[in-house]
Amino acid sequence: MKLTRSRVNEIRKRLDSNRDRALRATGKGSYHVLLQSSSTTHMDFSDLQILGARDGTETETREHVMSIVRNYTRAFFDKYLKGTNTPVLDGNATDPLVERVEFFKPTQRPN
Repeated sequence: MKLTRSRVNEIRKRLDSNRDRALRATGKGSYHVLLQSSSTTHMDFSDLQILGARDGTETETREHVMSIVRNYTRAFFDKYLKGTNTPVLDGNATDPLVERVEFFKPTQRPN
């Protein structure tokens, strides 16, 4: 892309800021769950990676990532629809692929 490192950092900072602003704009807050980028891709949020795995080891890895996605999605809905306690959303991640779970409180809207 012929960009300098400082320009890439500026773009990344702006994108992160926009993401954080969007996460705060929800009515009751939202979560940002960060998985290790060396082990995951954007497409890991669908079953296409599992279907396209080249061997058993890759299949196991992709299934593991998909199980993490399912667990966090289920925890979110359990917390907000069922009112149940969800330790994984409280930052008690036990999986080494989960780098960080961050809760974004909603911004206060002026009256």
